[in-house]
Amino acid sequence: MKKNILLSICMLLCFNTFAQTDWGESIDWKKGFYIYAAGTNLELNENQEIFLIYNYFYDDWKQFHNDEFEWKDRKAQNLRIINEEIESNKNYRDRNYYIVTSKEFGTYDFEKQGYPVTISSGAYFPFDQPFKYDEFVHYNSVPKIALWLTDFSKYNFFPMEEKEARTFQANRKDRYGNIDREIMLVVHYKIEEFSSTNYENIKSRFSNTGYQPIVGNITFIEVFDTEGNKLGELIQS
Repeated sequence: MKKNILLSICMLLCFNTFAQTDWGESIDWKKGFYIYAAGTNLELNENQEIFLIYNYFYDDWKQFHNDEFEWKDRKAQNLRIINEEIESNKNYRDRNYYIVTSKEFGTYDFEKQGYPVTISSGAYFPFDQPFKYDEFVHYNSVPKIALWLTDFSKYNFFPMEEKEARTFQANRKDRYGNIDREIMLVVHYKIEEFSSTNYENIKSRFSNTGYQPIVGNITFIEVFDTEGNKLGELIQS
């Protein structure tokens, strides 16, 4: 990807207001890495094992790693849990996922009856990697994970009839005449198979970014206000 596209990365927003169980699952770095590991049949190396144990079983690491006998048993126990969790994500293609992000709607289009919403064609969602500093933990041993949503930029229109839009916009205006144009998008998607041609094509775009992508195929996009009230859906125009 070109540098100017990298600078237009969308920032992930996780608000409990929008979390609903019927939406499926929201992904963070750990979940993303376990899906990636499951989908690519990744065999964890020693450095990756230590990284995961250090970050997700830190109390065990702190208490036992200096005693090689105790650590042998505790490490095996931790790795069993990790590998079971990776295995539990083997059915990632059958699951529903969502991500929440914010955008702004543009000036009302009276001909099309709705608001344009511009999404960068190079936008993707990087997941923050966990970090607890220790010189023995190899942070570069695990991949950085990012979510790429196929055709996300094509979802560029928020339909609303003129009468409804007039009231909607008036309620978003402050006493100085400024209009709050922020909306929240809940993007629902399915995860592309890691062995597919589509995945390989998208992966090549990430070759210079340092990220391993998870590719999401959008099923639909809901539009909410910042209070969590649904306003409609974002469509391709």
